[in-house]
Amino acid sequence: FAQLTKSPNNAHKNTSRVKRNMVYGILIHSLEDSQLYFSLYYTKEGNDSQKTIRTQSLLRKILEDHIFAKQSAKELQEIEKDRNLNEVIFSSNILRSELPASSTLKPTAMEQGEGIFYVEESSLFESGKIVIWRQLKGYAFSLICENDENILLASNCLSILFTFPDNVQKLIENPDYVLLVLSHLLPNGTLIFLPTSLVKHLKAQIKAAS
Repeated sequence: FAQLTKSPNNAHKNTSRVKRNMVYGILIHSLEDSQLYFSLYYTKEGNDSQKTIRTQSLLRKILEDHIFAKQSAKELQEIEKDRNLNEVIFSSNILRSELPASSTLKPTAMEQGEGIFYVEESSLFESGKIVIWRQLKGYAFSLICENDENILLASNCLSILFTFPDNVQKLIENPDYVLLVLSHLLPNGTLIFLPTSLVKHLKAQIKAAS
């Protein structure tokens, strides 16, 4: 009997340990001048009196990370270009000026960049955060997550978000449409796993509602 009376309590304790995959917030903005098009925070802290300052701080950090990622990609491209060029010269023993145009690498398409970085605890954040941003053309879609969040699930959320509109401008210019998509894709800020079949179903629902 004693064991039976303890089991409900134990069950309650086990249930309380189940962690919900919650997102702190999401931002949609340009990368050139950090113009903000959409912001939504799912926590009390995110919506406090420092919301504007907090958002500006995040935008500045994302822009810095984007510049770093762009520069790193450019340097890597140059290294790869020189390595391939040297290999061609060595193997064929021809002059650099005689190399065909096809021997050089094509520029990296930076309109599809991405990045991830850590934001330390501060007066704006009571705990550290992880920011994941994904670039589509000149715009960035950024998720702010807790430092113990499921990063793969968050990254997948951004990937699915890109597939919803026929044109990226719909996500930039129509905040009501963004809210509609997020209500299905990120309900109340909760990260959920969405198989392809369910994504197709959600797209149909959103298309009918928009």
